[in-house]
Amino acid sequence: LSPLLMLFKTTKCLKLSQGKKTSEGTQKAEKHSNYGKLASPRTSNNHSSFCMDSRTSLSIVSLAVCLVQSGQFADLERKYNFLHEKAEKILDVGNKVNLISEKLESSESILREAASSVSLMTEFGQEISSLHNIINDIQNNEQTLSLKMHSINEKFQNVTNSWRRSLDEMNTNASGLKSEAKFIHTEVTSKINEVDQRIKSLSERVRDLEDSTARNIRTLKKQEDDEFSRVEQKLNFDAKSVEKLEEEQNSLVAKDTDLNQKLANYEPKIEECKTHLPTIENAIHSILRLSSDLLGMEKKIEDLKTQLYAVENDMVKTVSDTVVMQKALEGLQSSGSLFKVQHELSVLETGPDIAVSSKAKECEKTWNLMKQLEDLQIISHIKHLQEDIYTMKTWSSSIIKKQQELEKNLTSLFHAVSSAEQNAASVAKNVTLTIVTVKTDIRRISGLVAEMTALTDSLQTLEGKVEEGEKATVKHIGDLLTSSIDRSTKIQSLASSNARKIEQIKTALSELRSNFSKHADRLLNLEGDRAKVLKTVTFANDLKPKIYKVKKEFAIVEPLINDLTLRIGRLVEEVLRREKEIALLNEKLANLTRVQTEIKDLSEPLKITMAFEGGSKIQEQS
Repeated sequence: LSPLLMLFKTTKCLKLSQGKKTSEGTQKAEKHSNYGKLASPRTSNNHSSFCMDSRTSLSIVSLAVCLVQSGQFADLERKYNFLHEKAEKILDVGNKVNLISEKLESSESILREAASSVSLMTEFGQEISSLHNIINDIQNNEQTLSLKMHSINEKFQNVTNSWRRSLDEMNTNASGLKSEAKFIHTEVTSKINEVDQRIKSLSERVRDLEDSTARNIRTLKKQEDDEFSRVEQKLNFDAKSVEKLEEEQNSLVAKDTDLNQKLANYEPKIEECKTHLPTIENAIHSILRLSSDLLGMEKKIEDLKTQLYAVENDMVKTVSDTVVMQKALEGLQSSGSLFKVQHELSVLETGPDIAVSSKAKECEKTWNLMKQLEDLQIISHIKHLQEDIYTMKTWSSSIIKKQQELEKNLTSLFHAVSSAEQNAASVAKNVTLTIVTVKTDIRRISGLVAEMTALTDSLQTLEGKVEEGEKATVKHIGDLLTSSIDRSTKIQSLASSNARKIEQIKTALSELRSNFSKHADRLLNLEGDRAKVLKTVTFANDLKPKIYKVKKEFAIVEPLINDLTLRIGRLVEEVLRREKEIALLNEKLANLTRVQTEIKDLSEPLKITMAFEGGSKIQEQS
């Protein structure tokens, strides 16, 4: 228990050291977070150091486990030696027993010759049989001990193999730590090389900026020349636009005169249309009345057509009846019963009159019913019934579709149930097979119980001996643990010193990067300021002669601009006057368009009345 407590304490110490290191890493990451992208490798290095600490802790824990296993192996070796000594002692006892048996056999021969009484011989025989039984028991115990020794040898070999594997893993972990240290060294060297390359690239960028400044100065000169040419083009365009506006004003004046003349011509026509408005309204009302009357006549004609179709059907039925009667008369003539034929003819002569009268009565009844139906307005009810029938049809079709879907679902359920039954049958078969196998296993176990009882008895004897060996091995394990703890502390101190050195290197690199970034920013700002100053100077030097020329040209252009402003002011006043006139003309045009729409609305019913009168005249002529 004491070595286990020591291991627990060491693991706690390692966890506390890791927590401190992680807290220090987080604080450093918060400090260096303001350095930007260049400080990001610092956080990655902290993360790698945290991984290194975790790996070292894992390696130490694995070392402790290996030490515990080595102590257990030593205990097993001692137990193995102790059992081997006992086996040798048992073999010596067996040899002694064999010698005793040989001596007893020689003594038996001597006693047989010397002894005279039978009672002594029987007693010696019983003792010899008991000795043989004891020897057989000893041999059986030797066999069991040999088997146990064989199993212990196998276990010891397995343990040694596992110990060798753990040692290999420790070696691999140590090699991994070495490779990681080499990798960190290579990363540091590569980052230093990257810094040198960046310095070279910045120097090249400075050269490129100098070249680009010269190019920008040239482009600025070209842009200024282009802007002056554009200003001249705009002035020319403004002069042309003023001329176009004058032409548009003249065209608008001509259009105003034409519109005034057209208004004067349309005023008498509008007054004439106003006088004819009441006659047009009366004609429209009469047309609407005639249309309603025509619709009623069409309905009556349709009713008469239906009645005629019914009468025609009745006539067809009567004709078919007469044909049947003629066939019956021919049959009677062939049979020779003339008297009956005459009697039937008399009946038939009276019959058609009765049928005709009955048909006429039926027609009158149907006519009366049709009139009553027209009064009751059953057509609307029939339409509603038709709509209800259509809805019922759609509902029935939807129900049929649902029934089909339900049938499909039932078939799918039937298949699923059949598959489930098959699965249940297969599961039942598997369960029966497993039960049979379990029964056989139980039978085998019942046979092994007796063997286990014998083994437990022998194990109890061995456990007592093992406890004595464990007490001796605990001391050895404590010594090994103390030595391993000392070694682990040394390894931790070395790892911590290496980690500190790596952190110092990382801090130095981060400082170098921050200083490099600051210097690079300063260089860029200085270069930008220099370029701006050069641009302004060159631009000012280039503008001086141009400004002098512009001043001269402006002195020449000033009187022209004053004249243009006066002309533009006059033109604006004229444009405002014309806009007012145009607004009045637009109002007049709107009134004219309204009058035209009213005339069109009135002309359409007049055309309809004229067409109706022409149709009525044609009908009268026909």
